[in-house]
Amino acid sequence: MRGYLVMKFLKNPLFLKLYIFIVLLLIVCSCYFSFIKYNTHKILSNNAKTVQDLKHISKAIDSVNNERINTIEYIVQKGKNQYKDLISIEKETDKLLSYIDYPKDIVKIKNSLDFIRQKIDYEDVNSSIIYKYQTDVLSPFIYIVNSIKVKQSRQSIQDTIDVFSDLSKLKINIELENALVYYHILQKLPFSQKELMIYDRIIDKDKLIDVAKIAQDPKKGNLFSYLNDLPSVYDYDEILSGFREQIKNNNLEYIDSVAWLGAISRKVHYVTLAQNKLIEHISTILNQKSDRNFYTILILGLIILMLFVILIKLIRLHGIEVKKREIDEETLKDIKLVFDDDEQKQLKKLIRNGHIGLIYKFLIQAIKDANQTKDLFLASMSHEIRTPLNGIFGFTQLLDETPLNNEQKEYTTIIKKSSEHLISIVNDILDISKIKAHKIELEIIEFDPLEQFEIAVESYAAKASQAQIEFNIFIDPMIPVNLLGDPTKISQVLVNLISNAIKFTPVNGEVNVSITMQENRDKDVVLKFSVQDSGIGISPQQQKKIFEAFSQADISTSRKYGGTGLGLNISSKLIEMMGSKLELKSELSKGSEFFFVLNLKKSPQSATRVIEQNSKNVFIVSSIQEQDTTLHNNLANYIAYTGANVFSYDENLFKELLKDKGMLPDFIFLDYKYNKRAGELEQYLDLGCKVVVVASIEHKQRLKSYGDKIDKVIYKPLNFTKTINALTQQNSNINQKKNIKFQDVKVLVAEDNAINQKLIENILKKMNIDVDLVSNGQEAIDTLMQNRSYDIIFMDIQMPIMGGVEATAKILSYERNYRKKHIPIIALTANALSEDKIKYHSIGMDGYLSKPIDLDQLHEILIEYCEYKLVT
Repeated sequence: MRGYLVMKFLKNPLFLKLYIFIVLLLIVCSCYFSFIKYNTHKILSNNAKTVQDLKHISKAIDSVNNERINTIEYIVQKGKNQYKDLISIEKETDKLLSYIDYPKDIVKIKNSLDFIRQKIDYEDVNSSIIYKYQTDVLSPFIYIVNSIKVKQSRQSIQDTIDVFSDLSKLKINIELENALVYYHILQKLPFSQKELMIYDRIIDKDKLIDVAKIAQDPKKGNLFSYLNDLPSVYDYDEILSGFREQIKNNNLEYIDSVAWLGAISRKVHYVTLAQNKLIEHISTILNQKSDRNFYTILILGLIILMLFVILIKLIRLHGIEVKKREIDEETLKDIKLVFDDDEQKQLKKLIRNGHIGLIYKFLIQAIKDANQTKDLFLASMSHEIRTPLNGIFGFTQLLDETPLNNEQKEYTTIIKKSSEHLISIVNDILDISKIKAHKIELEIIEFDPLEQFEIAVESYAAKASQAQIEFNIFIDPMIPVNLLGDPTKISQVLVNLISNAIKFTPVNGEVNVSITMQENRDKDVVLKFSVQDSGIGISPQQQKKIFEAFSQADISTSRKYGGTGLGLNISSKLIEMMGSKLELKSELSKGSEFFFVLNLKKSPQSATRVIEQNSKNVFIVSSIQEQDTTLHNNLANYIAYTGANVFSYDENLFKELLKDKGMLPDFIFLDYKYNKRAGELEQYLDLGCKVVVVASIEHKQRLKSYGDKIDKVIYKPLNFTKTINALTQQNSNINQKKNIKFQDVKVLVAEDNAINQKLIENILKKMNIDVDLVSNGQEAIDTLMQNRSYDIIFMDIQMPIMGGVEATAKILSYERNYRKKHIPIIALTANALSEDKIKYHSIGMDGYLSKPIDLDQLHEILIEYCEYKLVT
């Protein structure tokens, strides 16, 4: 009867759901407690490392002390046997240090040891080396012990480690006394008065732990049994009392070195024995708790397993089964298109069996495989495209520097622009792929916005001049120096917006770049970046999709102006990564403005821009139609920041002022655009004040004819730096082309492609650099073994026989093992994924130069590593 009622309840769906809910609740509770216990078990497992770390620290301290004693013997006796013993002990010390899992502290200790050892190798040592071991090598071990203590959750273990730390300090002090006395015994030198004072302080610190006092401590009383092997304080002090009397009386010649070392060993032995017992005590505590925790987890696991069995039976009784699902024809077609035969069979089987979780895993893995294949394909295609492009682009640059007629120059310009366009397309495709795969990371570095963005914008001056477009830039000089952010990515966005603005602006149009400070707070600033043009404009419908990948305003736009439509999408994504949004204001036939606002933190060195203030009178003379132009306003703002007195006059009013010679200013600024006709500029050149002309680069030759009559020419775009240089009569370094030459520089180039070999050889020889070429990494290593006179190595990554990564590793290993001077190695590669630069740096390469080779980047690298050999 009872069984019948049970079955009746089980057949009731409502009761079944209730039973399932109860079982699920029990499973959740059991899992929760299991999780807590498991975390506790993990903590205990991690704490188990405490025992090993303490053992290794104790042994490492002994080994370092042993190394110090052997160092003293080598310093005094300078025998080959002593040197061999010292090298053997150094290796043992390094081995013990590698076991201690506190990398930052151990690195500092190793660096200090390496410094001391180098001093010893070069015999640049004296008695001060004893204290160097003490302060820079041994003392940091106490900090590591305290760090271990802080990580412990149990008070009893913390108390034990406290006592262990005290014993470690005592041992280190004993060995300091040993080293100091042993050095004087071997040298047969008496102590100086200063050394005796130091020795007294060492003796004062040589205080044995009071075991009786610990026994009375309610927290540490249980440690008494582990310290009872220590001698009494009196017996401990008596071990060295006789020696110390002789030392204080400077009777070191009567002290036998063997007897002294034996007495020291007895002291150290007592301390080490007590330390070992304390470590055993910690191990016992941890093992007991770990065992209890393990059995609790095991019991909970069995309970959860039983509950799961019950749950499965209840679900089956409730009739919840995964029904076989028929695959429709459309799904079959999609599967055939995407997967191969084996994958199709596997997926169909999963779908028929209704294994949803396995289907998800299968599809996720398929997506990962596809993404990986895409990344490899992009990297490979980038490499394959960039390698021939490097030859085309590089030799075109070299050809452009040779004497050419107008027709030939036109052809080289077309080749150069086509190469740049193809590189831009490759870079855009890689960028959009990296953004979608979340592989782009922002840098947070210190930079000066004015300097960074002036240089970035300046690169488009020639392009704007050729298109006969008025190109203006205003960067607010009130923006503080030294902000934190990713200047490269911000510049990338600015350059893309400027490139688009120039592309879509007609002849005699205007492009204005503006970077202004919206807010200046204690810890950060808010900057607005704006690029405004008077171009074709964008309709409201087209604005909705303008930031989508491979999208332009319409198809005819792409045909007429070119481009992939990726630039704005990439820029938009980069600005989103910086926590802002790229926005657009536009009206058809009137132009567009792209803008974004960034919040940039200040660095600790951030400050208001400081320039030399002056009280000069500066006149900006303009025609009536240009008095309210962007250039005029930018110039007035820049000059005003210097403290100068700025006055704006139209040409008629200025002529009236000329009648009164006392009203002449220190400087006159003119825009050549409005003073090109005969006699217009000449009327200002003989007034007795300095004349600064702002002009487009296309007018450079015409303005040269005026010679010294013009005090300064500023080529557009006008910026703050150029304005300051004009007022102070300094030359700007921005965008100046230098005919760079070096003297006695020798370079090794490892490159397997014959065209690229020829290219880089020609480029470097033009800079008076001696070049040796090899075709693979093995040849590079062989060459270096025979000749170490190279100043820098350019290493291709993908080469036959041995690639650049493997060759670099072998070169660095050779330099370390034989203590050779490091030769900078620069990665020369067509790979262009973001992680490549990080990867090459992590293996020890010093720099990165991508193909096609950018001459400016090559110049920067050569100047960085060979600046002292630069002649022009």
